[in-house]
Amino acid sequence: NSLETTTVTAALLTITGVTNSGGGAYTIAGTGFTNVSIVRIGGTDLVLNTNYTVTSTTAISITNASGMVGPLFIYLSDGQQAVRFEFPN
Repeated sequence: NSLETTTVTAALLTITGVTNSGGGAYTIAGTGFTNVSIVRIGGTDLVLNTNYTVTSTTAISITNASGMVGPLFIYLSDGQQAVRFEFPN
């Protein structure tokens, strides 16, 4: 008998782009958007389902972000973080 093991690794968290959808709405593209715990623009934490929604493992929709500037931070519950230093872009 042999013991088989499988190692599952989470996708690396990355931010690959920011698209302005108009009216203070943006789409964040990237990878590893699983178990997002914080989305922050500058020093402001956005509120889940009010200011942002994780639409897939590769996209986050942001609303009501008019006038927000600064770095964009995304944090996962497992401690991973990604930053884009210019928001909107």
